Amino acid sequence: QMLQGLNTMDSLDPKCTELKAKYEDCFKHWYSTTYLHSPHPHLVPDHCKPLFDEYRACLQHVLVAKGIDKMLLEKEHQLDPE
Repeated sequence: QMLQGLNTMDSLDPKCTELKAKYEDCFKHWYSTTYLHSPHPHLVPDHCKPLFDEYRACLQHVLVAKGIDKMLLEKEHQLDPE
């Protein structure tokens, strides 16, 4: 419920804004109805991941052009060094 009513910002690439909005709507619903009510939230599957992957694929050229892809990879490596 705390996430409801938040407005969606445009995507870094306007062509990806609709995908971003779909993912955010899915995530808000999943988070407020499933994740927050689970006794073991770390075990709850994220059913919105396919939408996130589609959005990230849409954004990939912008992430590369701005060098953000490298920052994301570095951060992922820091969080999971294996």
